[in-house]
Amino acid sequence: MLITALFMSAWGADLVLYGDEVRPVAVLARVAQETGRPPGGFEIKALGEWARSIPSRFSGGEVRSCTGDPVPRSQFEAWLDEAHEATQYFDSDRALGALSQFEEALPCASEVLSRDSVGRAFFLKGFIEHTIGNDEEGARCYADARSVDRLLRFDSSMSPDSVESFEDAVPDPTAVWVEIRPRPDMVWLDGEQVTYTDRGIQVQLGRHHVTVKSSATTAADITVDQGGALILPAMIGTELVAQIDQPSRRSALLQILAYADVERAYLSDVERVWLAERNSVRELGVEQAVIKEPKRRGRFTPAGLIVAGAGLAIGAAGAAVSAACEDCPAGPAYGMMGGGGLLLLTGSGIVIGDQVSDASGLGHGISIRVSGAF
Repeated sequence: MLITALFMSAWGADLVLYGDEVRPVAVLARVAQETGRPPGGFEIKALGEWARSIPSRFSGGEVRSCTGDPVPRSQFEAWLDEAHEATQYFDSDRALGALSQFEEALPCASEVLSRDSVGRAFFLKGFIEHTIGNDEEGARCYADARSVDRLLRFDSSMSPDSVESFEDAVPDPTAVWVEIRPRPDMVWLDGEQVTYTDRGIQVQLGRHHVTVKSSATTAADITVDQGGALILPAMIGTELVAQIDQPSRRSALLQILAYADVERAYLSDVERVWLAERNSVRELGVEQAVIKEPKRRGRFTPAGLIVAGAGLAIGAAGAAVSAACEDCPAGPAYGMMGGGGLLLLTGSGIVIGDQVSDASGLGHGISIRVSGAF
């Protein structure tokens, strides 16, 4: 399993995060060797535990994220079936118990839940709450049900006592943009896959169940009041180090480090160690490639324009001399300028201007060559 080592200045100590089936001693030894710091100066935590300890945040409303173990889709289906059966037998306590478990576990869903199942769960809870006299809570559940499933209709097989409350819970059609950080690979909104754009996803006001997938699947239970950013630290995933060479994974790491007030981080898979700080991630112990400036640069520059201007002046003078001189070969002046230099053909000769760099790439010079007349 892959390991991540992080130094968190906000905590005042070096923190080593590791995955399953990893010997912490080996991790500490490798990070200490590469950083030159004593192993005793590090704090050890599991990567998943650390990620879950960083709270999710939604600037556009409320968010509930998972704080427990992942829950499969089959368990949600079992809770919903139990609630249906209990409702048929008028066992409100049993039904509410199953539906409360369903709702509480929504942020921990390890698979995509359908719009129908989530909307149905909220509907049943609203119906039962009205039946036992909790009208206010019942109205809230009906509003949540119709926000998640905008096509939901009242179940005609049930008592119509709360139909009016259901009809009054009209969902708000206003749509706003919600950005998700780190940027996900795929997004499901209330069980339907949606396209993630540079602005995020469009979400109508109200309660929604969001599922995102990058290196791992992460869920969130949100209530949208306005547009905003949804930050889900658990999205960095336990496979982060294996994918650290991918630009998107580096960006995800840097976003969460910044959100968690981490100034710099050490990452390691025992064999390699990376340093993440500010806006960059680089591997330690590896000589960084030096990119040298090419000798000729293919773009207009101030120096090149000066050369071009000088060439035009010389070429114009040459053309004038050629026109006045009976012994000089006649011919018009032709010029070409580009790449920071110039080539000019005149009746009196060739003028070539070019911009060059010295060997170190730290300075520039200009070369001008003038041929004889043709």
